[in-house]
Amino acid sequence: MANHLPHPVDFGALGLDEPLRKLKYIGAYIAGRFVAESVWPVNSRNVHPIHTLRDLHSFFRQRRPVPTARANITTWLERIMANDRPRQCVEKGKDIPPGNHRHLYHVRDVNECGFNVIVGFLNYHFPDPPHRAKIPRAKTGRAFYVKYPLVCREQP
Repeated sequence: MANHLPHPVDFGALGLDEPLRKLKYIGAYIAGRFVAESVWPVNSRNVHPIHTLRDLHSFFRQRRPVPTARANITTWLERIMANDRPRQCVEKGKDIPPGNHRHLYHVRDVNECGFNVIVGFLNYHFPDPPHRAKIPRAKTGRAFYVKYPLVCREQP
């Protein structure tokens, strides 16, 4: 899992009662998306807001290990991790001077670092069947390129 994150995360050092935001790459916006998207199946009244790592753990454990579980959970997690500015050129740092296009990158459709840290958490806590088969596969690529995928070309 560490291969797919720019900075490794020690999942064993985090207690399950910690807020979801304690996971690296999960900020206030993404944590709020977990609360809003805690409905399973989609458009049902089965609402159990995910605020803590224990909530995420319980939510995952309650999913039945059916053949479509991995695909369904992947779709659900990708919806939560959807970027607001997909396929746009944005600056990757606050200290970049205006008009400097050499430091722009294309935003991916999904926040891959956030996605991968959740996958890592699930892999750590569910190493054995039947839950293992439900865990989405990590978004792959070299760690730097997962965080900053494509550099935009200079604008004339």
